[in-house]
Amino acid sequence: MRRARCSCWGLALVFLASTLGGGCYNFSSYKTAIPLKKGQISTGASIGYPYVHTIAVSDGDPATDDEIQIVRTGITLPYFDYWLRIGVGANIDLGIKWTLPTGIGMDLKIRLLRVGRFHLAIDPGVHYHSLIFLHRVDVDLPVLATVELGRHVKLYGGARMFYSHWMCGNSYLDTECSGLMSNANSIAAGGFVGLSLEFGKIYIRPEVHYYRVEFPEAGIDLSMNVVQPGIGFGFRFGGAPDPVRRPPPPPTHQAPPPPTHQAPPPATTPPPATTPPPATTPPPATTPPPPPPPPANP
Repeated sequence: MRRARCSCWGLALVFLASTLGGGCYNFSSYKTAIPLKKGQISTGASIGYPYVHTIAVSDGDPATDDEIQIVRTGITLPYFDYWLRIGVGANIDLGIKWTLPTGIGMDLKIRLLRVGRFHLAIDPGVHYHSLIFLHRVDVDLPVLATVELGRHVKLYGGARMFYSHWMCGNSYLDTECSGLMSNANSIAAGGFVGLSLEFGKIYIRPEVHYYRVEFPEAGIDLSMNVVQPGIGFGFRFGGAPDPVRRPPPPPTHQAPPPPTHQAPPPATTPPPATTPPPATTPPPATTPPPPPPPPANP
């Protein structure tokens, strides 16, 4: 009975921390599947409002009185994100994100496929959150997809899964809190969609997420449905300049037209051989005329 009571109260604490902790459970992304160029840097900030709905919590045993009912629907405190990303390779960039005031995380985005205007990537990451005496480590694996709709507009989204491990960190509460949190690990699965509006080096990215959070190790019935809209603003700088797109030059060599089928010309007979003209004999040699007679004497 005590184990069930501890589990219920532990999950109640998890619920209060995640819904009232000012962004403790933050699913924001603001990333497309297109990595930064090597040496390029991107930085920005965002704001969002998670909308949380939980269902009833009980230990599943009607014979005991260890039951806690937590049913709440509403918008939690806003969260604020600040991020920095650096391009480290042709298809890889590295990101660091700080969620005010509770957490910090790191991820590595790897583009796996590019076909025309379509991009596909994975983005494994690890995150640490801390609020009062509760701490949480998240490991997540998003699959990102992006379609370039035009020069200034990109549609992005993906599927995502979280595994979260909860811990206690207060010396006065460690013994009791560790027992409460021993079965409070959670799994969240869902997806998101957003638009990337880009104007030169500046971009604006509104997006919305949906996730369902379960506590499979607790042995009681607790789940949360989270809808999280938000909007991010950022800019990029550095890296190699974008190549100038020019139309291809006109071809300089054209292939000859294909030959057309024509009948072969009629056979012609060669001209008759001509005989050389007969040789001519040289004219006979002529003797000079005799000299005139001398004049007679009178």
